[in-house]
Amino acid sequence: MRTTLDLDDDLLRTAQSRFPPGTPKTMILEEGLRALIRMDARPERSAAARRLIASGVLTPATERGAPPHVGGLSLADVLAGLDEDRGDR
Repeated sequence: MRTTLDLDDDLLRTAQSRFPPGTPKTMILEEGLRALIRMDARPERSAAARRLIASGVLTPATERGAPPHVGGLSLADVLAGLDEDRGDR
């Protein structure tokens, strides 16, 4: 997936300092996402997240399934487009 991110410079420098010089930013971000996925505790269980949820800043994730239409496209068209994009990479 190609995307443009506006990252906090200090946060990125801190993360980069944990990797060998020259490590691509993509690899650093992917490792961060992998670490997040491996975490046992769900985010809403942390005290800070509970406070943000209680104040309405965060909405906890819920599993609701895919919407029947996304931007006027059928779910089948969306999935086919995603599969095509995956094939292009």
